[in-house]
Amino acid sequence: PQTLEVADGPVDGYRATRSATATQTDTALRDIPQSIQVVPRQVLEDQQVTRLQDALANVSSIQPSSSRGGATDTFVVRGFRATSYAVDGIVTNPLADRPEVQRDLANVERVEVLKGPASVLYGRGDPGGLVNLVTRRPTMEPEGRVNVEVGMRDFYRLEGDVSSALNADKTLAGRLTMATQTDGGFADTFLSSERTFIAPSLFWQASEDTRVNLDLEYTHLKGQFDRGLVAVGDKVNINADTFLGEKWSQQTATKSAATLRVEHDANDWLTLRQVMRVDDSHNDRYSVDPRDISADGQTLSRRVTDSTEDLHTFDSQSEAIATFHTGSLKHTLLTGFEYVHGRIDVDADRSRLASININNPVYGAQPEGFAFDSKANNRVDLYSVYLQDQIDLTEQWKLLIGARYDQTNQDNSSTDSDLQVTKQSIDKNKVTPRVGLVYQPTDWVSLYASYSTSFRPQTGITQNGSVLDPETGKQYEMGAKLDLIPDKLSATVAVFELTRQDVQAPDPDDSDYSVQT
Repeated sequence: PQTLEVADGPVDGYRATRSATATQTDTALRDIPQSIQVVPRQVLEDQQVTRLQDALANVSSIQPSSSRGGATDTFVVRGFRATSYAVDGIVTNPLADRPEVQRDLANVERVEVLKGPASVLYGRGDPGGLVNLVTRRPTMEPEGRVNVEVGMRDFYRLEGDVSSALNADKTLAGRLTMATQTDGGFADTFLSSERTFIAPSLFWQASEDTRVNLDLEYTHLKGQFDRGLVAVGDKVNINADTFLGEKWSQQTATKSAATLRVEHDANDWLTLRQVMRVDDSHNDRYSVDPRDISADGQTLSRRVTDSTEDLHTFDSQSEAIATFHTGSLKHTLLTGFEYVHGRIDVDADRSRLASININNPVYGAQPEGFAFDSKANNRVDLYSVYLQDQIDLTEQWKLLIGARYDQTNQDNSSTDSDLQVTKQSIDKNKVTPRVGLVYQPTDWVSLYASYSTSFRPQTGITQNGSVLDPETGKQYEMGAKLDLIPDKLSATVAVFELTRQDVQAPDPDDSDYSVQT
């Protein structure tokens, strides 16, 4: 039988109708004045999706971007690169320019994409959009499954998931999800990539009005580091499976995370919510990096990087959601305070390496002697206050307004290959507004218009030692959401103008530094 859909729960089939990604409240998609797409669990299972980029192939205006040698996923959303994603509404890595690991989808209930800026709710972020992974919740009724996959190019995957109540009163439930896989990949490399993923989750109905969730996850990756192909002029003429590294070129990465979520219904119109998340990750890279193609169009110069990266993030969100009326107007008011602490430490040594012929690669080169290259220690503390009001003006007209104030305190220290130390502290604050209007002339048509903004702190350093200002973005959007066949087929169409300012770019005179454009 069909179950009542909630924003963080399963979808009956392929067509989702509710989401919390755009508002942090359980809201019907047709009431949201911004384009948002949901890829439900049923789609992931029917397509046998194991990579986030394959799940996002179902979403328009989003394409895969760089993968840091095959260890992670970044994307281009509405033409602009997205360097992070959210898990259950918490944005990861405030300092890194990419996610720490390639995310397994074994415990993902929904993959949701909010297109356009989302800084009112999420603070730092990319203007193109936000990917939010909604994880699976423990169930009181017993359920379990085991899935085995075998594919081309030495692909093997074992995935298991079990969920049940843990006491007779059915106030405590648990879910355990595990997955391990090996993938030879399409490139002609020496090593296969390996990924292990473990995600236990607990739900406790502490009282009639209080709910507690504890989610843990652990990911371990190991595989060949492969920067991919190189272009000669403006074309890539070598075979797609060509490997331009060496047998020993590899990287390993681990990530551990814990999320505690407590919700309490103070009364029938006020809900209090506290969320805390801790992320820790470590990456070791011993890899071959391609450099330049010589004049003959086939000799590629290379170097070796031996680096370590440690990243730690603590995120705390305190929110209150109130539903009430003022006269004939119905309000859903969200107010919150968020504190984020992040730090990243990167150390790198580099060595020269013999060149390779891209058309006829011969392997066996070894590093020619390492030397210190760089060291970076970056810290950031973010303090944010935000307010959002969803107002039902009438049955047909709905208004969304919101604003967020962010205070960013950042300390950066970097040491270059000449042992020159650059230290910089920045204190930036930013107000990001958002407004949207929805008009629903019938029960199958929803027209909307909105204005939204974004900002992202940056760690780039200019040649004079100054830290870049935060990048900002703004979007104007108009669209329509249509239920073409009731309960079966819906569509969203949108037109938008999206602008970025103060964008970080490599310094054309020295690529180790940055400029803003």
